[in-house]
Amino acid sequence: MKASTRTRAVVLSALLTIPSCMSAQQDAQARRDHTRHYHVTDLALPPGWTFSQASTISATGVISGIAAPTPASPQRAVVWDHG
Repeated sequence: MKASTRTRAVVLSALLTIPSCMSAQQDAQARRDHTRHYHVTDLALPPGWTFSQASTISATGVISGIAAPTPASPQRAVVWDHG
């Protein structure tokens, strides 16, 4: 392979790679510029209980988890429906 042919192949490869690199940089910049907002809510303990832990939250806002009236008692399933 001649040196000029090899040089053309390298230049062509570089030119074909540039658009994808620029696109990846633009995507990364868009992700950095996107600010996430969260709302934290204290679900509190069920009345008279000493322990609770949320495990999952559905797309509709229903939260499920576990709770116990005392540290030594068995845990029970609980659901927080919109707080």
